[in-house]
Amino acid sequence: MKRILMAEYGAWNSPSGKGGGYYYARKFLEQGYSICWLIGPFSPLHLLRFNKVHDPWERISLWIRNGKSYVGGPFAYCPLTLFPYKSYPLLRNKWVAQNTLNFTLPSLFSILKKEDFTRVDILWISNLSFYTLLDTIDYKVSIFRLSDDFSSFVHIPQNASEIEEELIKKVDIVFATAKSLVQKASKIKKNNVFYLPNGAQYSHFKYSQADQPGEYKNIHSPKVVYVGALNYWLDMELLDFVSNNLENYTFVFIGLPKINVSKLAKHRNVLLLGSKEYKDIPVYLKYADVGIIPFKKNKLTDSINPLKLYEYLGCGLPVVSTDLNEIRNMEAPCYVAGSPREFVNLIQQAYEDGKNKKEFFEFARKNSWGERFKTVTEALESRA
Repeated sequence: MKRILMAEYGAWNSPSGKGGGYYYARKFLEQGYSICWLIGPFSPLHLLRFNKVHDPWERISLWIRNGKSYVGGPFAYCPLTLFPYKSYPLLRNKWVAQNTLNFTLPSLFSILKKEDFTRVDILWISNLSFYTLLDTIDYKVSIFRLSDDFSSFVHIPQNASEIEEELIKKVDIVFATAKSLVQKASKIKKNNVFYLPNGAQYSHFKYSQADQPGEYKNIHSPKVVYVGALNYWLDMELLDFVSNNLENYTFVFIGLPKINVSKLAKHRNVLLLGSKEYKDIPVYLKYADVGIIPFKKNKLTDSINPLKLYEYLGCGLPVVSTDLNEIRNMEAPCYVAGSPREFVNLIQQAYEDGKNKKEFFEFARKNSWGERFKTVTEALESRA
């Protein structure tokens, strides 16, 4: 049986969402591969910020149990390290990055050896914390999935760009989710850099038949929805302006707040629902009227290929976004605003133009994870 070791960020069964790695893993499983799914190392430091950690109980459970084998899924594990590579004094230097996996309890290598994943057909790395696996695992093909401009994240050390460059140089194949990331990787690696944008689980969003969510029953339309983390890349000034200027619209935010959202909460036409399980998201989208991507425009967001765009369109929602490079590159059936006033006007236009248009569903279908996986298999076949 062929084996893949996938070093990712989130838990396999995360209730809050599933990224590209999850869907590619599903496709590999369908082809008969055996998968080890590693998620970002946990540490004693995380206990101090427990409510800010993604899937904390799942991480602890995987560590305590020395991993878990999911029926029809992978073997999943989360290592505990004494030296997490974080943007804190004494922990943000290159030595820590190189030794994070050497100070795991129990030894990560011993877990991998026990599960027979020290020799694999494919080593797939998305999480920078696992880059030293390239030197410890015996693999036939190595892959780096470059999904963000890591140097732009405030919680990632600035020297992460050095690690990123090392990964790009060493691996056999680079998959980059944005055109700007392709350009970045191609300056370092001349061959085997592929554009592999995000996608959507089309059937999950298109065919939801559930009833209207209870939270929607006492609010008026039009309903404008945002699904995703409420983090520092959101343009809070824009959202304040839009909420003030569209008082007859209800703005629904679904996601875990990681920043101060008091400026939003003060508006009577804003509903903060917190995090919802991934399986329920299509219902909240289906009964909304417009989906928004209100990101600040900067180096980080111009390197983001937003999952929510595909998910909104897959539910038939018209989409209004700020003017991001990747949104432009995708040529999606999406309204793009260059100013706060235009954002307001386009929300009104999107609502008036209506939802459930054929072009929305067709775009989502053509950009499904199944379509994306064809690029993965073609790249691997070219290495055979």
